[in-house]
Amino acid sequence: MTHLFFEHVGSQPVDPVLEIGRMWAKDPNSEKINLGIGIYLDEKGRCPVLKAVKEAEENLIVNEVSKTYLPIEGEPHFLEETKKLLFLENAPLIAAAQTLGGTGALRVIADYLRLEWNHPIYVSDPTWANHHGVFKAAGLEVRTYPYYDRTTHTAKKGEFFDFLQRLEKGSIVLLHGCCHNPTGIDFTHSEWDFILDCCLKKGLLPLFDIAYLGLGDGIDEDRYAVNTFFKSGIEMCVAFSYSKTMDLYRERVGALMIVNHSHTLEAMQSTIRQIIRRNYSNPPAHGALVVQTILTDPKRKKLWLDELEEHRLRSCAMRKLIFAELGGWIQHKKEFQEAKGFFSYLGISKDAVLELRKESIYLLDDSRLNVLGVNSANIGRLKQVFSRLRHG
Repeated sequence: MTHLFFEHVGSQPVDPVLEIGRMWAKDPNSEKINLGIGIYLDEKGRCPVLKAVKEAEENLIVNEVSKTYLPIEGEPHFLEETKKLLFLENAPLIAAAQTLGGTGALRVIADYLRLEWNHPIYVSDPTWANHHGVFKAAGLEVRTYPYYDRTTHTAKKGEFFDFLQRLEKGSIVLLHGCCHNPTGIDFTHSEWDFILDCCLKKGLLPLFDIAYLGLGDGIDEDRYAVNTFFKSGIEMCVAFSYSKTMDLYRERVGALMIVNHSHTLEAMQSTIRQIIRRNYSNPPAHGALVVQTILTDPKRKKLWLDELEEHRLRSCAMRKLIFAELGGWIQHKKEFQEAKGFFSYLGISKDAVLELRKESIYLLDDSRLNVLGVNSANIGRLKQVFSRLRHG
């Protein structure tokens, strides 16, 4: 007799971003437009391979001599260069590991904090949807802090600052280091200084998620927060991704860093190694070696920085184009124009979003869009469809 062990297995809710991508991929319309995807797209709607990455890969093909395992915590030189990129030095008082993208970094940090700290973690409302899933899966209690008003489509910075000063000692605060996802609304330097002061006075543990370095106001500006916090001497956690910064999405290149000023640094590192060992044992080498090759060669690093700046300028240009052509639909005009990075809310209703899908234009139910889904070839169609909906 066959035993049906899986007869009552249930399904899980779909990820909204991935579901939009699936719907777009199945749509046969040759004029379909994906405004929900969270990647860099060029003027032709493609996600390119950077020239700096191609050069680094060609170098690896010629010079790589082994495919043996990396250490559990990853390629040491890759980690050194990542520290320099964020903190401008190869800081010794940091437990670090190469991870499976930024998501992997968040999960390993969450597993560590659940094991050793186990305080509530506060994420912005709204935040990247997967933050909730990753932290809950690790067993952390996830709470939210005020950040954005979905009715007026404006920031709640004042409410957040007040909230921060009321948090209990030991609370973990998830902070987007730059290019907040999904709102695009970032803090100024003085606001970051105030947040740092609150964290120091209240004994809060900052956890930075940095996925868009260089794509907001430029690489120096975008690392202001994490670098300022680091220089203050505060202990903190960082989850960093090279997916957007180097267009290495499929290579899954990330890193975690935990600043630790006590005598427990090696004990912390050993626990991180154990967490990784029990999950995936060793990270993949290729993407990390590409990053290392770029960051250790001045010419390749300059080429990458130039390409990164081109990406940033394109996102700024597309944001201006959207506002110029579709500005009548955008309720929060100031916030949209000043937003950083890939994302913003249009501020239209779910019913309007569903009407757009009937026209093969895809964005999330809450009207979050990636400005890089727009280009000079499709902006005319977008304007026509929006105009038709307005008068329909």
